[in-house]
Amino acid sequence: MESDYLPISKNFATLSIHSGNTGEDSEYACVVPPIVSSVNFRLNFSLTEDSISQKYTYSKIANPTRNNLEQCLATLEGAKYGLCFSSGGGGLSSLLAMLKPGSHIICNNSIFGGTVVLLNNIANSFSFTTSYVDMHNLENLVNAIQPNTALIWTESISNPLMKVADIKNISRVAKERNVLLAVDNTFLTPYFHRPLELGADIVNYSLTKYFNGHCDIIMGSLLVNKKELYDKLSFIQCAMGIVPSSFDCAEMIKSLKTFALRMKQHSINAIKVASQTSGHSGMVSFYINGDLKQTKQLLNNFKLIIPTTSFGAIESIAEIPLLISQSPVPSKQRDPKVTNNLVRLSVGLENDEDIINDLDQALNSL
Repeated sequence: MESDYLPISKNFATLSIHSGNTGEDSEYACVVPPIVSSVNFRLNFSLTEDSISQKYTYSKIANPTRNNLEQCLATLEGAKYGLCFSSGGGGLSSLLAMLKPGSHIICNNSIFGGTVVLLNNIANSFSFTTSYVDMHNLENLVNAIQPNTALIWTESISNPLMKVADIKNISRVAKERNVLLAVDNTFLTPYFHRPLELGADIVNYSLTKYFNGHCDIIMGSLLVNKKELYDKLSFIQCAMGIVPSSFDCAEMIKSLKTFALRMKQHSINAIKVASQTSGHSGMVSFYINGDLKQTKQLLNNFKLIIPTTSFGAIESIAEIPLLISQSPVPSKQRDPKVTNNLVRLSVGLENDEDIINDLDQALNSL
């Protein structure tokens, strides 16, 4: 039986190291792209044309360092266009700003809490309505579509319950009804999964996680193939001013040099820690045999694994989703499987035996 999962690109490591660094924007042909921190650029006015045709005029509009990063991200995703934002939420906000007031949005019902907060509390200010449905049954998705439905939003693998979305068939439904499909692929990254190749229109990332991998940059991105989408989102990116600094972009470019190595090791460690498949990157969710107090105690017992929010770092990180990423979600809306004894573990790059031993000692100390 043919798998819908795409193979890992054989030259992914090469692309992550070299993409976006053409040297064209530097008279010195730098091997490492320079950090262009200038806000503005000297203008050369044409005596025969009224418009300014320079590539760079003001860094909110375009910046050489940010452009290098956006080109690299697009290449890794197999996309034609990439846009970077000051956070993953900034990317989603730009996407929503592209929709007409009164639009209807369909969102998977098992989703990151921050997305729910934005849709429930901010999007409704623009008269958007959101329906949350279980898209694992495509009939639910079909029945939820309304005449004003403009966007379907899902995660490739849900946070934190690891439910896998059938992007190929969700895309088929979206295209049949002329609805945009956006996929948050943060858990998997293009190393494991490329939603555009399965029919998605837009791919969203919190670059803060695996792309950065070091817990020191907040950034997001949107990747698209259609120029019409790119032009609209690029205009909104500039108009709303939600762009990352050139310094953060340079640091992200540096992080991408080791992206393939880190993703491979995250997967190897995750397999050893939880018998996961490589297609689930370095994320593991599990239930303990206990209540909330014991779950808290488990995280307090860790000596190596860090109890904190976020994921995708070189350090192993654990959180209680009910108290962190899912806490903003109304209880009536929250997936009932997000219980007080659920733990989400982001497996880091430490020695796998050290991670396993820390899990064992923490559990045995309960």
